[in-house]
Amino acid sequence: MGKFKSDTKLGERYRDPLTGFEGVATGVTFYLHACERITLEFVKDGKIEYESFDAPRLVHIRSGLQPVTERTGGPGGREAQPNRVAR
Repeated sequence: MGKFKSDTKLGERYRDPLTGFEGVATGVTFYLHACERITLEFVKDGKIEYESFDAPRLVHIRSGLQPVTERTGGPGGREAQPNRVAR
């Protein structure tokens, strides 16, 4: 097993600009041959719901930055994503 780290801050709010989906980060999942996924929780119709997203796709609400991840799951790695903001 490898060691994994995430730049995502659990308990903070994130938004997916593609869907407009927004919620609180409550979980980080690392897959063997895929990217880091972040679970966002939100309230809909009085019920707690959740969805998971690829980490590079999310934007931190307070700072406006995307999480920096070592695992993109796609070809080319981090350099192939020109719109990424490194901290």
